[in-house]
Amino acid sequence: TRTVTVPCRNTDASFLSMTSNELEHLSVYPNPATADAHVTFSLNNASKVQFTVLDAVGRVVLSDAAEQMTAGNHQINFATSSLAAGIYHVVVTTETGKLTQQLSVVR
Repeated sequence: TRTVTVPCRNTDASFLSMTSNELEHLSVYPNPATADAHVTFSLNNASKVQFTVLDAVGRVVLSDAAEQMTAGNHQINFATSSLAAGIYHVVVTTETGKLTQQLSVVR
């Protein structure tokens, strides 16, 4: 398992969409989150992966550069402490699709 920690520069989950044949088991926890959140997922094949967090109106509030990742389990940790309370969409995108889950941030 590879862990990537993503700093927040600016700023059990509900399943929203699944359109990938190489990306599986997307989980965001804790949910709701107060200070930090963790995203776990599995890749069936090596792929470039982009991690993005969108606010309720679709604005990007957190994103990292696309990074080549190997097949297997991965975890991304990020701070939610600078995000306003509300509903966000966590999106993990690969070269062939994406998975999205909802995240609630509470204070």
